[in-house]
Amino acid sequence: MPREDFDLKLNQLQGEVETLAQIVGKSIDRAVDALKRRDLVASRKS
Repeated sequence: MPREDFDLKLNQLQGEVETLAQIVGKSIDRAVDALKRRDLVASRKS
């Protein structure tokens, strides 16, 4: 069933992309917070 395999893989990929987007969003939030506090060391780690 090629169509079902495609749909399954596409759904898995979508989930992975959503997870990565959440990670990136949190990283950006931490970096912005660190920059607001003028904590350059923490902002570079984020």
